[in-house]
Amino acid sequence: MGGERLSGPPSGPANMAALGERGARLLEPAEDSSVAGGVMLDAKRILVAVNGNATDTTIVMLAAHTAKRTKGHIYAIHVIEVRRTLPLDADLPEERQRADGILDTAEHAAEDLGQTLETEILQARDIGTAIVEEAIESRAELVLLGIPYRRKFGEFDLGRTVPYVLKNAPCEVWVCREPMAAK
Repeated sequence: MGGERLSGPPSGPANMAALGERGARLLEPAEDSSVAGGVMLDAKRILVAVNGNATDTTIVMLAAHTAKRTKGHIYAIHVIEVRRTLPLDADLPEERQRADGILDTAEHAAEDLGQTLETEILQARDIGTAIVEEAIESRAELVLLGIPYRRKFGEFDLGRTVPYVLKNAPCEVWVCREPMAAK
């Protein structure tokens, strides 16, 4: 299940490294990230970026329902953000083990709905950049992201990744936020 490419070898500036059972790639930002996007209701190439939060199952279910309707393909990724003090291809066994668990959960959620998905672990300096690069390279027509409800200085905070993907992804982007915690 893991590590297969949707469109063959990467066509962008990504470096590749085999880091275990699942395929793993090291991504660096591209010079030009402009590609025409798809239409969300007809999306057949769906990229799901899972990160281990409560919305992962929801976004995988949305992807599975969409793929079932369009006879599409689901590609799930988890991005390990590598600190700048480490080499991009650093061996990060704890992070990889966590990523494997997150992707296994995504696979099971898709299988429960009769869908399969390809999975891949990416290592990159910035999660948002990696998601956008992967959307470009896989020619995704839809990207699904899930975020927790979090507050920063008393205000709801989207973080860095979601605004970056919304601004730079070449295709439709759906963002699913978990509910606010009961007070």
